[in-house]
Amino acid sequence: LYSNIRMSIKNMVLTVENRNLFVDTSGYRFVVVMEREGEILGREEHTLKIAPGERGCAEIGLRLPERACGEFVLTASAQLIEDCLWAERGHEVAFAQEILNAGGEKPRTAGVKKANIVNGDFCVGLNGDGFSMMFDRKEGGLSSLVYNGREFVTRVPTVSFHRAFTDNDIGAGYPNEAAIWTIAGRYPKLLGDKFSVRENSDSIELEYVFRAPTVPAFEYKMAYTGYFDGRLVVRAEFPGVSGMPDMPIFAVDMKLKNRYNTFTFYGMGPDENYRDRHCGARLGVFTSTAVDNFTRYLDPQECGNRMGVRYVNIYDEDGVGLKFAATGNPFEMSVLPYSSYELEEARHRQELPDPTYTCVRIAAGQMGVGGDDSWGAPVHKEYKLEPSQPMTVEFEISSL
Repeated sequence: LYSNIRMSIKNMVLTVENRNLFVDTSGYRFVVVMEREGEILGREEHTLKIAPGERGCAEIGLRLPERACGEFVLTASAQLIEDCLWAERGHEVAFAQEILNAGGEKPRTAGVKKANIVNGDFCVGLNGDGFSMMFDRKEGGLSSLVYNGREFVTRVPTVSFHRAFTDNDIGAGYPNEAAIWTIAGRYPKLLGDKFSVRENSDSIELEYVFRAPTVPAFEYKMAYTGYFDGRLVVRAEFPGVSGMPDMPIFAVDMKLKNRYNTFTFYGMGPDENYRDRHCGARLGVFTSTAVDNFTRYLDPQECGNRMGVRYVNIYDEDGVGLKFAATGNPFEMSVLPYSSYELEEARHRQELPDPTYTCVRIAAGQMGVGGDDSWGAPVHKEYKLEPSQPMTVEFEISSL
């Protein structure tokens, strides 16, 4: 945002704007790389001498591989050619990206194997080759997920409309205004008469309906599709409702055993980012841990979010874990040692409990964090979530 070098890539052409008043761009090299999910496939360099206040262009010579499919990323980086007083050679002063889509993903090659469906009075089970899933009629969702003898999920995922309020939220009065959303996700009623199960040739579909205890009240859905090859698709649907204040977030919260605390994601990073705080983030593959992802603000609050996530792998020290992949639009996500409610309850960091779970949050969207000031300025309108608009988040879980 402060750089005097501004860049963009469009249709394989790099455009550079020199906003300096007195120096040209001969002191920089412009490095362009092509990647696919973090793997560098090609690299080239350009030297441009653009006068102060002028623009220049360079055609990028990198090309997609033959029979390419999926998503590729071009990243251009403006780097210092020599050491200077304020930074060393190679320091990046600006970057730009272009996303290239080359058709659909590779088709699945695994054959479909018949799985065993068990309809019990309290649970519906799906057992297949190397996996089992259990869906609880009373609790309203997935109560157990096992791959290769390891149980990863032991608590039913929940839909959440609440985030741990930030200092900016508190200054703007959002805790009072958005309290109804905290109640909506914390104390919903499962409508048992609307529960449904459908068996297909390669999967089982279950749908749960909940009513939020709000005024006005509204219903939302959680649906699961368990495939006979072990994949599980989770979908949460919010219908939109009028007469409610701005929504903080629409997300699915899941708890994994805390041994699964390292994560690698393909999305915007490397640091936390939000819809009004992401200009410094880039699309790539990054790795962190739940503990390191917890930002140590003086007062615990919302933190650790990433936007534009295509997938996130969460695993233990042996590399065993789960993959959460977007089935359509990228999602927002965070992986933390605490839930949003634990962060909200703690006044200071020392009041947080010892982590017992790894808390995974996958969101359709979350409002921005604001910050024009911290004593009354609201989040800008374009970065809020309009509650009258329907929202859906869907992702697929599989074993690593």
